[in-house]
Amino acid sequence: MRNTYKRQSSPAYAFEARCLLLLTALAASSAMAADPPYVGKWKLNLEKSLVALVVTYEQDPGGGFKQTMLDESFTFKVDGKEYPALFGATAAWTAIDATTWEVVYKMDGKVLHTDRLIISADGATLTQSTREGKPGSETFNEAMVFHRVSEGAGLVGKWKYERAPMSGIHNLEIAAKGKNGLAFINLDHDVVCNAKFDGKDYAVKPAIVPVTCAIARKGDHSFTITYKVGPEMKYTVTFTSTDDTRSLSVTSTLGSVSTQVIYDRNN
Repeated sequence: MRNTYKRQSSPAYAFEARCLLLLTALAASSAMAADPPYVGKWKLNLEKSLVALVVTYEQDPGGGFKQTMLDESFTFKVDGKEYPALFGATAAWTAIDATTWEVVYKMDGKVLHTDRLIISADGATLTQSTREGKPGSETFNEAMVFHRVSEGAGLVGKWKYERAPMSGIHNLEIAAKGKNGLAFINLDHDVVCNAKFDGKDYAVKPAIVPVTCAIARKGDHSFTITYKVGPEMKYTVTFTSTDDTRSLSVTSTLGSVSTQVIYDRNN
């Protein structure tokens, strides 16, 4: 027997279809609305960002130098040996010439980064360039220029820098992870903080040294990340989106240095 069944386009069926489409649309819009306003991709706006950083070098009675930054100090000699530095790291200083130094920073025996410091011919500016990874490469980047703001000769003196550090994150992404979590992604280096809003510490991956992150909500437009780096360093960063969700303000305080970095939405 030939099957004579044929679905009919009845008013009831059409109504059900419209209801299904409407419910699907509402579900999709609700899911989008559920994402916090700081979720998305963001690009650093250097012109609107500011950090006031002061570094002081003094002659040490022991024949070396004393560096003070972020209300923390350490002493070293320019002899290529490792000396305890800030936040549990070590620093090994080597003189290239009378106005140029190279510094290798390590933590737990692993190289964090290498800095090259150069003083201008007039002694008024100090340029600090950074490279990541092992010593030996001649590729330095992310230059910071400090201006002398005190009396002194050579490295000795007080140096001030005002602008967002070039080593900061230029491109970041904040992604919702379920109903109770976020993934904070440094797109420049593929470093991820993947955490829940439960106050617990989660490992940042990948990381040369152990770094953890913990996130907490601060209202509908804001959240914080508390980082712990090595055995001593701990700081909290606050992320706040504007009402129109087009800009993201990132503030932090480490020692006496307060930083405000502005990002523009990039998606």
